[in-house]
Amino acid sequence: MAKNDDERQPRTDMTGSVKPARKTSDPTVQAAIGRKLRALYDEVANEPVPDRFSELLKKLADQENQDR
Repeated sequence: MAKNDDERQPRTDMTGSVKPARKTSDPTVQAAIGRKLRALYDEVANEPVPDRFSELLKKLADQENQDR
């Protein structure tokens, strides 16, 4: 198996637990990943909250206030 193929496979220890993936130390790769993740999460965070979620949150808040 080629080295790259081996690195893509999940690594396990003797108990069968999956080990964390290897970290890359290349700052260029890390910066690119960071930019992509920020763009993705910023896009999601700026989406409006669906009315159904807002209604559920209001009901929960009202219920908490009644319980006090």
